Amino acid sequence: ELLLAQIKFKLGNQIEAKDIYQSISDSPLTNAEQKKIADDNLAYIKTMDIQWNLFGTAMMTYGQSKNPANSPQYITILGNQYENTGFSNRSDRYKEIYALIGAKYNLTGQNPAALFTSFNVYDRHYNQYSTVDLRDYTWNLGYENEIFGGKNIITNAMSKINLGNKPYINNDILSISYEHSFLSNINSRTLYSIGYNKHQECNNCASSDSKSNWMNSVSENLTLGLTDKWIIEGNVSYANYDAKVDYESYEMTSGTL
Repeated sequence: ELLLAQIKFKLGNQIEAKDIYQSISDSPLTNAEQKKIADDNLAYIKTMDIQWNLFGTAMMTYGQSKNPANSPQYITILGNQYENTGFSNRSDRYKEIYALIGAKYNLTGQNPAALFTSFNVYDRHYNQYSTVDLRDYTWNLGYENEIFGGKNIITNAMSKINLGNKPYINNDILSISYEHSFLSNINSRTLYSIGYNKHQECNNCASSDSKSNWMNSVSENLTLGLTDKWIIEGNVSYANYDAKVDYESYEMTSGTL
């Protein structure tokens, strides 16, 4: 019956799986180990029955950064190389604050699915040399489900960014991620995002002074579980930023490993 309940759940028949687990838990023929497995799975299924969930994260970081602006020494525009005034090879201390709060609404049905929204604030402040302090406010709206053998998330995000006291408006029109496990201890997450950037040069963000650009990025994250407490995680990403020709004809790309 335990195996049958597990199969029912993996096929998406949560209601039938829940009934079987409940029967196992209530049966006088169930031993202690079987009862624990049934009760643990019952508890997990019941969390999926809760329609509303609240979640949040808070984090503070202190660090040291060389070339705090993380910028190139030269920028190529229309085939000409210009020295980047934002480039600094100095080392500077910084502190970061990150906070997120959100809510999730679980949709009823055979396949687990949910709608979610969240708001987060990120602030990075340098101590001495750099003037490119970063502050980011982001609002996310998304949908997630568990089909095709993994977890799928579609997100729309809008953010207002202040970088070196210059405001930007970003809209990640579409972000799609697919997460699945190869083995019990190897997990993969692939993410593709296409977005729209509106660069506001003015203090009051008047639309007449703005420049608009498109962005896209792709990333792959692999997590290897060594034990129940230790993991190794690797991430590869590529991002592209295309400026409009009537503004400045240049292209910026970045890659991280």
